[in-house]
Amino acid sequence: MTDSIIVPEDFYAPVASANYSGVLTYNPASFVTLMGGDTSRSNYQTPSGGSQGLFWSWTGPGNFSSTLQNPTTNVEGKYTLKVTEKRNGCSAVASITVYKEIALNLKIEQFRCLYDGTNDRVNLQWQVRDPVSQAMLVEVERSVDGINFQQLGQGRGSAPDYRFEDMHPPRGIVYYRLRGASSQHYIFSDIIKLNIGSSVKVSAYVDAAGMLWLRYDAPAQSLINLDLLNSSGSVMKSLHKTVEPGINNIQITNGNLPLGLYFIWVQSSTGSQVIRIIR
Repeated sequence: MTDSIIVPEDFYAPVASANYSGVLTYNPASFVTLMGGDTSRSNYQTPSGGSQGLFWSWTGPGNFSSTLQNPTTNVEGKYTLKVTEKRNGCSAVASITVYKEIALNLKIEQFRCLYDGTNDRVNLQWQVRDPVSQAMLVEVERSVDGINFQQLGQGRGSAPDYRFEDMHPPRGIVYYRLRGASSQHYIFSDIIKLNIGSSVKVSAYVDAAGMLWLRYDAPAQSLINLDLLNSSGSVMKSLHKTVEPGINNIQITNGNLPLGLYFIWVQSSTGSQVIRIIR
């Protein structure tokens, strides 16, 4: 009597993706980090089990090669990543093109960003007088960390005056820049940093007994976090409070608050605000 078993073929390939972080400029010291992936998406269940790890193989311009997942480079061009599953030797390929980015500086003039709280929008305005820059397609970009930017849209108007409205922007610190396209290069304006407060009305005051209070006008019941900081930025006290719709008076300190400069950092689901108070 002979037994037999069917062994399924393991042909499941990993998932490859390629990207890069950082900014490559004409400064010889600048570089970017190539980002190879995707380990999490490659670790899926198959009849032969999950991933047993990946091999990385980058190739690029100037005989560039690396077996690191995230190598660095200072040369622009197309980079190709081959990801191989250790379990079965199956591979997947992805590629990314690294461009040098050029600071625009004086090409864009009077770049301004103003927050309109009444209409909850940021009004962006700028001028382009340089003929080369006028021929470029200019996009508005926004970031919440000053590093990773997303495209919002194209400016409107005619030379030399252009504008853009960012409706309902995120709360807190927001960064804006303009990006122009020139051949295969991206050309960027300076970055403008904007602090967009929450639509919730917040104020602070010290009563006759020297105790610090926060006045919080809440549109609905919610949980807020409060941090009291001194002038050097050290946290003196933290509170977690549930506020009810309407005006809430929240006591922050129990005793007489010493003279000095203080900051109250208020965080909620609608954003964050920093209240400055001098005692």
